[in-house]
Amino acid sequence: MHTCLAPGGTLVLDLAGKVLLARRVTPPKVVRRGDDLMVQTDTVLDEWARLRSEWVLVRGERVTRATLTWFVYSAVELRRMAEEAGFGRVEVFGGFDGRPYDESAERLVLRAVREA
Repeated sequence: MHTCLAPGGTLVLDLAGKVLLARRVTPPKVVRRGDDLMVQTDTVLDEWARLRSEWVLVRGERVTRATLTWFVYSAVELRRMAEEAGFGRVEVFGGFDGRPYDESAERLVLRAVREA
């Protein structure tokens, strides 16, 4: 991303950070709507380096499965990665309104500038 931006260009990332996800990972969730049944299971992998979510939808005799595995990062890890990539003026926020990234943050927003 650093090489794709012109000098002075700004990178903005909007993520669910590791801390936010830790608050939301719960035991399997079961949702029933009419005759349909959906089960979601979240699994923490590699000591919180990755998270896997699995969904199973049962609709009559038909069973559909989907899985998504992604890397998760803390604010500290993202800041370090941006700085190591050559970005300057790296800032982390808890929302698009510029609020601090703290225990009440709703998201993890990183803003970094490619300097000249």
